Amino acid sequence: MNLLLHIYENDEGVTCFDRYFKYLKSIEKEMPQALAGFAMDPGRYELRGPRTLHDAWLMSLNVNKAYASEAGSTVNTAVALGLLSAAQDSSIELHYCDVEEFRSSLSPDRWPDRPVDLLTHEITKVGDGLFRHHLQFDRSAWVQVSFRQFSFSCVER
Repeated sequence: MNLLLHIYENDEGVTCFDRYFKYLKSIEKEMPQALAGFAMDPGRYELRGPRTLHDAWLMSLNVNKAYASEAGSTVNTAVALGLLSAAQDSSIELHYCDVEEFRSSLSPDRWPDRPVDLLTHEITKVGDGLFRHHLQFDRSAWVQVSFRQFSFSCVER
């Protein structure tokens, strides 16, 4: 399932980010500072580089819910996504809070016993203060989170 709206492949099959970075510039002032810093960093999308997510392996995915004790209703949903860099020298933790929607398909269409590699990822605005991060992995695996708060951390191994 490809839900990328601004990142595309040209006629030669090359992944292009020109429309995406133009789009990000148009919503920069609406993004929380941590999200803007992460999303607008071209190094997060490079084929190779110390900050890229490209070819990272999905290592963990955690969904946490907090409930109001008196009503039993959800107060907050948080998602944490752990990735191992392609060079396997660092881990990247993506943290989403005030999550409104989480969807995924983590069953690869072939070679289920091998890690899935992140091909690309795209952040879009989907409402007032609401953003979506779509992460497209190889072999048809994907993760999509709609959220209001974002942070990330990188740890050298």
